[in-house]
Amino acid sequence: MSFVDQKDAKTRFDKCPRMLLVQALERLRKEWGANVLIGFEIEFVLLDGSNNVIEPLDRLNGYSRPAGLRGETLDLVEEIVDALEQSSIKTHHFHAEVQDQLEIALAPEPALEAIDSLVLAQEAIRGVCIRRDIKATMTPKPTLSGPSSGLHLHLSLDRLEHTSADNFLAGVLNHIGSLCAFGMANYDGYVRSTGDAAGAWIRFGTDNRDFPVRKIDD
Repeated sequence: MSFVDQKDAKTRFDKCPRMLLVQALERLRKEWGANVLIGFEIEFVLLDGSNNVIEPLDRLNGYSRPAGLRGETLDLVEEIVDALEQSSIKTHHFHAEVQDQLEIALAPEPALEAIDSLVLAQEAIRGVCIRRDIKATMTPKPTLSGPSSGLHLHLSLDRLEHTSADNFLAGVLNHIGSLCAFGMANYDGYVRSTGDAAGAWIRFGTDNRDFPVRKIDD
């Protein structure tokens, strides 16, 4: 999360991920006149001191059901959101993702700021939970039998013509193998991508969860 600058050795840090991102964003702006906004969805699971999943009190819990945010769970999530707001990190929404799992989606920001917000938000979630003597884990597969967690990215480009947007999508799909290697760099992350979780085809759609890329609009 820091820039490294060394005047007498310009190429020593030429592989710094942060610097490479800055250069890519600048190139996008100069060559295409486009800027990037990114918003992240953070999925996480709560564990007790023995690393067992803390199950919700209400048995009617499930995807986006209000039952997943009753009682102490809602108090916890509200405390996390308050901590994010105090850190100038805006929340788009929060909800119960599936049984035993919560999700907080961050508001869209310019790419570099969005990545900083993601790192800080993850630390805030962990910190609030530690004060309550519980653990918040964002690992892809925290337990063998419990849910698997993802970190999803929403990306928008402004001032791109229709053909340029399609070219951008084509570039993403052309490099999807490399992107998966970087984005899912361990076994548990990669194994989440199965036939019903964006792991069967290399293509994009508009409302199909089996595709790795979903195009919302132009």
